[in-house]
Amino acid sequence: MNLRIYNVLIFLVIGGCLKAQTDSVYRFSLKQAQEYAQHNNRTIKSSEIDLETANKKIWETTAIGLPQVSVTGNYQHIFKVPEFGIPVSGFTQNPLTLSEPVSTFDQFQSVGGLNQYYYEGPKIPLGAKDNTTFDFTLSQLIFSGEYIVGLQASKTYRELSEQQLKKTENDINESVASSYYTVLILSRNIDILNESLGVVAKTHNEMNEMYREGFIQETDAEQIVIIHSQLENTIFTLKGQLDISKKLFKMQLGLNYDENIELTDSIEGLILNTNFNLLDSAQFDVSNNVNYQLASTAADLSKLSLRREKSKFLPSIAAFYQHEEQTNPAAFNFMPPDVVGVRMNFTIFSSGPASFR
Repeated sequence: MNLRIYNVLIFLVIGGCLKAQTDSVYRFSLKQAQEYAQHNNRTIKSSEIDLETANKKIWETTAIGLPQVSVTGNYQHIFKVPEFGIPVSGFTQNPLTLSEPVSTFDQFQSVGGLNQYYYEGPKIPLGAKDNTTFDFTLSQLIFSGEYIVGLQASKTYRELSEQQLKKTENDINESVASSYYTVLILSRNIDILNESLGVVAKTHNEMNEMYREGFIQETDAEQIVIIHSQLENTIFTLKGQLDISKKLFKMQLGLNYDENIELTDSIEGLILNTNFNLLDSAQFDVSNNVNYQLASTAADLSKLSLRREKSKFLPSIAAFYQHEEQTNPAAFNFMPPDVVGVRMNFTIFSSGPASFR
């Protein structure tokens, strides 16, 4: 029994918390709404991810010029291992004393009274039938025009991402302010029309009394009915527009549509706090405009792209150290285990990209 009461109490507490969360109201001034949107708007979050990607791209490009270490393992099986025979030669007076018959010799001739013989001795394999090779390579890029230009382009791309984020923040602030004003104006219009509707309803009652007493005609009383219906339709339309404007405002803030919001600023207060001196400012620098900065940075990226294509015709120089180990080395292994060298890659001829044709 006590357990059932405990479960009921837990259910009531959880239900009360959920209801409190559902009934919570977000109250925003214009400044608070803009600050909230800066941290929760989905478009701004996407731009921040792009900026983070640009920062990672710089590190990725920089890492290309850092020392590179690689280990490679290779297993191979040779079906028929090549062999090398060691030639054996000598002189003897009596061929019959040789351990091998004369017919097996590749060469047997008499020279100065002695018999010279020559034949192929034991064969030595030039490889292993089954072998595993481990290769350790350390390389360092010394010079690459494409790498240098690519590093400059990655930094310029980060600058472009920063400017795009700044533009997005400015656009969101402007959109939030516009929606904020729209909601306030629509709410004020609805209040004014509701007051007018009350006045029209009162006038309608008075004109009906006057019509009953014969002071006015029936058409005069019916005109008030038409005006009352028009006001009701206008209020209904404005309420629909207000609902859409609030949903747009919530979307810009990053809120769900079912959240309750309340605007704490008034139209009069916003007008009084507006700094109109900014409109009279004679100083104007186009370089401070974010749209101009975006266009300028995009032009710089295009120039760097052209320089990158041209830099492909410059030589690329890299130093390397290589160490090789074999689990089953051959008897005759002519490959040195340790090698240090410099590698240069130079393009002599290329059809080139479309921009050079």
